[in-house]
Amino acid sequence: MDKKTVIITNEIVKNDETILEIGKPKEEIKIEKPKEEIKIEVPKEETKVEKPKDETKVEKPKDETKVENKQEINKVSKEDKIEISKEEIEKTKEEVKEEEKQEIVENKTYVTIYRNNGTVITLELEEYIIGVVAAEMPASFNVEALKAQAVIARTYALKSIKNNRVLTDDSKTQNYKDNEQLKKMWGSSYNTYYNKIKNAVENTKGIYLTYNGNIIEAVYHSTSNGYTESSINVWGNDYSYLISVESPYDSINTSFLKETFITYEKISKLLNTTVTKETEFNILSYTSSNRVDIIEVDGKDYKGTNFRNLLGLRSTDFEIKKEENGINFITKGYGHGVGLS
Repeated sequence: MDKKTVIITNEIVKNDETILEIGKPKEEIKIEKPKEEIKIEVPKEETKVEKPKDETKVEKPKDETKVENKQEINKVSKEDKIEISKEEIEKTKEEVKEEEKQEIVENKTYVTIYRNNGTVITLELEEYIIGVVAAEMPASFNVEALKAQAVIARTYALKSIKNNRVLTDDSKTQNYKDNEQLKKMWGSSYNTYYNKIKNAVENTKGIYLTYNGNIIEAVYHSTSNGYTESSINVWGNDYSYLISVESPYDSINTSFLKETFITYEKISKLLNTTVTKETEFNILSYTSSNRVDIIEVDGKDYKGTNFRNLLGLRSTDFEIKKEENGINFITKGYGHGVGLS
């Protein structure tokens, strides 16, 4: 994923029918939509174990111990008393504790990350999320922004696990940094920043996003051009919760507007054609979010997303300014534009 800029407002998704407010979730947060809803799943506080129909009860009268079941299969006479020593009780308690510990370990979710250096590591989910949030968002950001990023990153990871998608440590999936990398990046601020992000992750532990009972495709990007983009315009998949909505506060980001100069020679290599100052560049259509949909270069049409990837542009919202030796591409925003910005 791209580097993050997140602006916290009371309203991050709004159109005629859908409103999502950021706040501390209670047991469940819903985005209301006719007959459909998106939920933030919070782990249940406890699990009730139902007793089977046929069970054995141990009852101890004042002067005797009797063991019986509902069908009265076995009875202990008044003369037969059950005596349990203190040592046996303590041993039983310890066995129960060990079983509980084992159950907690077994219930943890683990993720496997294929790293750029060729190694493959397996981490507990929440530990992995700390490394993702640290890599995707500046630790100096507001703690509520870090919490939002934690929920999105966790949802993305769980969806990947469910769909058997490989997780990497780069923008092909989600960026991830281990503790050694974070120490180099943060230096003397390591403890402060690490604990800040760790707390944000722990405060949202187990929380993820669903839509109609299914874990969502929790995609995100750095900075929008003032509107988020619909998923169908980027990947061809139409999700009713990944549509274009207004996101005006991105424009105050210092990196909102950027210029990227590329020589004609380099453009020729990247597009595998000959490009000069006389070459025609015609933008044929735009998406509803004012991003380039189709661009024609020397008679050949390119999808805006493909053109951006080939040239390494910051976004598909760009203007072309020809110079003597190359082109200045003036871009708005940073990233594919879909989802959280």
